[in-house]
Amino acid sequence: MSESAVWSVDRVAAEGLLRHLKLDVSEANVALVATHFAEHRHAAHSWAAERVCSGMFQSMESYSVTTFGHHGPEWSDGFRAAEQYVLSLHPRELLDTEPPPPRTKGQILRGMVRQARRDAARP
Repeated sequence: MSESAVWSVDRVAAEGLLRHLKLDVSEANVALVATHFAEHRHAAHSWAAERVCSGMFQSMESYSVTTFGHHGPEWSDGFRAAEQYVLSLHPRELLDTEPPPPRTKGQILRGMVRQARRDAARP
């Protein structure tokens, strides 16, 4: 697992666990435990997303069986198109738990310049 997949909450939890167990809170130990926590968090998110997808697919299937006869062909075509789209989604897309890409130095500097200009413009 890459270092970027380790969130700050993983590091905080790792430090807390090491302190609670009265173990050495060195950078190496924190990194090791934080990586384990990140892997566990990722596995839990993947499991939850797969459960959501499975439940959603079953729900859509049972709904379509009971309602297709009550609606016209246009409604059925629209339902099928929506169902096809949902089936094409990857479980990770449903949870949206991936961290955003890190900002570049240029983006950070531009943000600082804009903030300084706003602060200077205030009376």
